[in-house]
This record gives sequence, C-alpha cells and structure tokens, in this order.
Amino acid sequence: MLSVIIAKPTKACNAACTYCSAAAEAAEKPKNRWTIDDFKHYFDKLVDYIPKDNYCLWLWHGGEPMLLGPKFYLEAYYYAKKKRPMLGMSMQSNILDYSHDKWYDVIKHVCGGSISTSYDPDVSGRVYRGSIENYTKKFFESLQMAMDDGIRTFIIGTYTNDMVERDLHMRKYELALNYGDQAFGIRYNYRYPAGRAKDSGDFMSPEVYGNMLIEVYNEWVRQAPDFQIVPHTQILEKIIAGGSRCPWTRHCAGHFIGLEPDGRVWNCASFADLEDDKYCFGDLNTQDFGEIMSSYPAREIKRRVATIPDECFECRNLDVCEGACARDSILFGGDIYDKTKYCESWMMLIDRIKQSVASGEANRVIEKSGYHRKAQARRRPSPMIVGKSTGEIKTDIKAGCACASDSIGENEHENAIANATGCL
Repeated sequence: MLSVIIAKPTKACNAACTYCSAAAEAAEKPKNRWTIDDFKHYFDKLVDYIPKDNYCLWLWHGGEPMLLGPKFYLEAYYYAKKKRPMLGMSMQSNILDYSHDKWYDVIKHVCGGSISTSYDPDVSGRVYRGSIENYTKKFFESLQMAMDDGIRTFIIGTYTNDMVERDLHMRKYELALNYGDQAFGIRYNYRYPAGRAKDSGDFMSPEVYGNMLIEVYNEWVRQAPDFQIVPHTQILEKIIAGGSRCPWTRHCAGHFIGLEPDGRVWNCASFADLEDDKYCFGDLNTQDFGEIMSSYPAREIKRRVATIPDECFECRNLDVCEGACARDSILFGGDIYDKTKYCESWMMLIDRIKQSVASGEANRVIEKSGYHRKAQARRRPSPMIVGKSTGEIKTDIKAGCACASDSIGENEHENAIANATGCL
C-alpha cells in the first residue's frame, strides 16, 4: 500500500529560480495544470492502493501549487476524504501567493495547519517579477503573514561550498532562533545538478556537506530549541525509534510515488526531475496502477532492497542509511544499485549522532522530541515480513513506516511532511 504520494498538479511557477529541479521547458508543456476532474480521475485510479485504516500523505508539489487556487484544493480534499478518511494532505510551496483571506482555510484545514516552503540565505538564484529583491521582500512578507495566522512553517534550503564558506548555513539557523515561539523547522539539502542546473556540475563536496551538517547539529543538540532541523532529527529518530526515512531507505518502491502533471508515475518526484523515461513506471491515463507497479522500471527499483553494494551491507551504519537514495546514485553518473556520492556525508553525521546518543549528550532533544516513546510504540509483533522467494522486506505500515500513525496529530503530520520532502 502507498504511504506517500507526491503529486505535481502543475509545473508552472510564479518565480524563476536558476537551480530549480524542474526544467524551464516543463512549464510550457500542453498538459501542465490539473482541473478538479483530472484530480478525481487520478485519485480514483490510485484509491485501491491508498490504505483505508492507516495514514497516507498526499503532498502537493510543483511547480507552484498555489497557482491552482484554493477552490481546487478544498474540492480535492473533500472528495478524497469521503473515500479515504485517514488520508492527509500537505503542500510544498514558495508561499509568495499566501494571504489570510485566500489561503488560510486551505492550509489550516486541508494541510493540518502547516506548510513546507523553501528559501536560501544566498538569494542570488531566486527571482520574482524580475528581481531578487522582489522575491526576498515578498517571501518574508508572506512568511510573516502565515506565522501570524498560526501556520507552522518548515523551510528547505539548498547549499553550496561557497555558501558554507560564507557561514550562511548558520545564519539560517540563527534566523529560526530569532523567531522565538514562531520558529520554523529547517532542512539542509545539498544543491544538485538537475533541471535548470543539470549542466552546472557539482555544487557541494561530500566532505563540506558532512562538516556543515555536524556544525549545525552541534549547536542544535547543545541548545535543544523547539524546532526541527533535517536531516538531523530524522536520522536521530531512526536511530532511536527505527522506521523508514527518505532518503535513507532502499524500501521506498511501492510505498512512495511521484505523480506528474501529465499523469505519469515515477518512484518519486526527484526521479521525475531526472527527465529520463527509462525510470518512468507508467501512465495513469492509459494504465491501471497495478500494471504500472509491475513495469520493468518499478521492478528494478524494488530489487534494490537486495542489490546495494556489498560494502553497504557490511557497513556499521547500514541500519540507518540502508544504502541511501537510488536517485542520488543515478544523479552523479551511477546506476540505481551504486553507492550514493554523499555516503561520506551520511557516515560523518550518523557517527556523530550515534556518539551523542551513546554519551547522553542528546538526551534533552530526545526527551523533547518524544522519539523514545515512538520507539516503544513501534516495538510490536511482526513489524516486518520477509518474502521467502525474493527476500524483499515488506514493512508493516503501522509498525514500521515513519509516515504512519494509528492516530495522526500535529506532530505526526509534520514528521510525515518532513519525511516526504526528502531531497526535494
């Protein structure tokens, strides 16, 4: 069954970012903006694979999803909830279009009162209405409006070697601290060559990325503030409570999917951004979902559970990393069974977090986060079933999936969103 559906109802956008993972020409494709009838058609083809009694997240992505207007999301939400009451929805948006009158009801009721957005301390690549200054001004106005409305925010940033040299990663952390009770969660991603930046080469070395993550973690574990930092908090949770986390998983196939504006299905939205048809699972316009998930590309991704490199199986951190992300392996010239280029980064951070857990240094953040209680809740009978013929591990969605909860509340919903945004 599915646990996360990352749906892009459009690839059009009201901003122009030079390193956007969506190619510029994607916004101009004829089939580029869903109607409510498109949503109903695709949802009905997926509904039998969305659990009735367990949580599943439908994440609206893009492009800029707010371009479809609030009526679309309200209608989609109520249509979906009639058929799958446990389904949750959220949105990844640049929030430039946010206002109380237009979007509060959607974010509060459809998206559980939280929204994920993105902003980089180095704003040179983000343009709105012709200028970087317009983007910066509009973003912080919209962010403040959302915070004043009580909307919980989570901000993804992408980083480069140059940005770390200028200490911009710590400025983002300090900015979150300065918001006090309104502090937003942060995700620290490395910028990667795809979409509009596919020919730009490497933006960040694994060593620099690993050291940046450790520097941020050291501050966060010392101060124990009331906001998440990712990937740190997700790795910490996985060490304490187990579960499956993107991008540190080889079990995502069949549980995550990415759905593009044209109805084509991929392993996730990041795979779709590679724009390589050999990784496309199929097309919901012409195929049933069962047929799509039996396609050759889908079967190949599923095989990764047993085909990561031998050195990964022998690694001290396999329990957390699991061989990391197949898309990342492809992105830097490999195939889906290779090591990720950022293995060194993950080893550095996982070792540091494990050390802090073992020494007791992380006790305050573990207590505040409730990860120890999640660990107890997940210790139930039969969390995994191992297929005798294939060796594939199938995770029971209640016991093992980081997106699942018997009773979904604010924290669980936000954790699911942070998980689903992965490397987006």
